[in-house]
Amino acid sequence: MKNVENLISLGKLEPLRQGLVKKTYKYGDVVIGLVKVNDLDIHDRDPIVMRDSVRKYVDGLQDAGVPIVDVIEIGLQGSNLVMVTKFMPQFLDLAMKSGEVDFTNGSNIMLKDIGKTKNTNIGIDPTPKNFTFSKEEILYADFFYPITREYSNWKKNRMVLDTPRRQWIYFAQDYFYYPHVFSHTVCDLSDVGIQSRDQTFQLVSDFCQKNNYDFNLKESLNRFLEVRTQYGQQKG
Repeated sequence: MKNVENLISLGKLEPLRQGLVKKTYKYGDVVIGLVKVNDLDIHDRDPIVMRDSVRKYVDGLQDAGVPIVDVIEIGLQGSNLVMVTKFMPQFLDLAMKSGEVDFTNGSNIMLKDIGKTKNTNIGIDPTPKNFTFSKEEILYADFFYPITREYSNWKKNRMVLDTPRRQWIYFAQDYFYYPHVFSHTVCDLSDVGIQSRDQTFQLVSDFCQKNNYDFNLKESLNRFLEVRTQYGQQKG
């Protein structure tokens, strides 16, 4: 991959979604994800660990059978993490809002993919924004931050819990992994704006019961919401 910062300065990249720490761009038929690792919070500021952890995360998702976008390259350009994947034309949340994907059907495909991580050491960030849609195919497309137990433990061991935001990040790590990822999913599905939280709770609850996932979803969700409010991280 050519130097991404040079491509940006030359106006060669089409901006896509721009997160707080990861910027994404379209370049021909690929998507480039760019993370300036040295600008991350101190507990994440290690380019080599980050690169290797993202690679392990992709391998873990594939081993678990989670359908993901085609990954072309994961590497470093200086201290910048560069992730190159095949371009997919639509994000799942937008496809749901436009009616291209039925909300309930799309949600159940998401939930099925999330369930594949049950007996693994990986997790998923369960917002529909992190899935793509093309020709009735739904694929997971977000590999940063890497959600592996190894990386989460490394991160938590380095964290100084001196702000509400850091306290929340520390707590929320467990909510990317089974079983608590499903209470996280309740919130992220309701954030799409098609169903209320009570409705998405019922949708997720029905899925968990059908698959004999033996945990208290309501209790897990209430704890998630309680701590999110406690640390001032609730969404407006």
